[in-house]
Amino acid sequence: MTNKQKVVIWLSAALIALLTGLLMTVLVKIPEVPRVVLGNSATVLSHQGRCFHLDDSATALDDNVIDEHGVIALLVWNIHKQSDGEWPKALWTQGEHWQLLLLQEVELSKDFSTALENHQFSWSMMPAFRFQGLDYGVMLAARRPPLEGCGLLKVEPWIRLPKAALYGLYALSNGETLLAVNLHGINFDPNLQEWEDQLAPLLRLVMQHQGPVILAGDFNSWGERRSKKLEKLIEPLGLNAVSFEPDERIRVFGTPLDWVFYRGLHLKKAQSPTTNVSDHAPLMVQFELSPGSTSDGETPGVHQ
Repeated sequence: MTNKQKVVIWLSAALIALLTGLLMTVLVKIPEVPRVVLGNSATVLSHQGRCFHLDDSATALDDNVIDEHGVIALLVWNIHKQSDGEWPKALWTQGEHWQLLLLQEVELSKDFSTALENHQFSWSMMPAFRFQGLDYGVMLAARRPPLEGCGLLKVEPWIRLPKAALYGLYALSNGETLLAVNLHGINFDPNLQEWEDQLAPLLRLVMQHQGPVILAGDFNSWGERRSKKLEKLIEPLGLNAVSFEPDERIRVFGTPLDWVFYRGLHLKKAQSPTTNVSDHAPLMVQFELSPGSTSDGETPGVHQ
């Protein structure tokens, strides 16, 4: 699928979303009290509404590090509610050795959650809404449970459906703590105020965190105005934007929607290959801890 075709699909979907937004607010169930959903990690995580933390009785931090020999293989992907291609199998079409997943537009079906758990992932999800008995939102998944985390919701000003964000803190083998922030940005906001308000608490987290950071997801940063605003908001935080080769990220009005920003990590490799299983291309990144090294030249989770 070419980027032009993806843009047409995206614009069509945007128009449909605008026209049906009011109807959807009747059909979908929006949580009165935001609440994170936990997967098999619930055995070691204490739940507190939209937040959670690792139980004191859980295993030692050394047993909960998410990197593998100093390497983090990251997959960031808006998976379009698993409506394209064969899911959940498609999640591993680009590799099976991810240490960390940041997913947007997840439909929390039983098949999907079971597949994650069969691949030994501990996952948490912040539902934006519920439709026909299933939750839809953003998800964090890793080989080990997070130390703590919280989810946030922000309502779209036009279509009145929430967009979700979720962050987690993860132990690393070098003794540091990684802050991973997963965002699905507000889409339809003419003056960008709601979009900025959604970003503000996440950016404060990044600014305050002492340690490595990954801030990633679908920012809906379409058009020059949003793109420049995002650049201005990110600049004071000391974050770097990942460059991809190849770079098949969907672009709308000339700018990418999906980003990976990072700090305190060494970027080894990044790819965003074309795909036919979502309207967004996957973002596949290999980071190395600082200091740290890998035992070979392979890129876990990134196959040639």
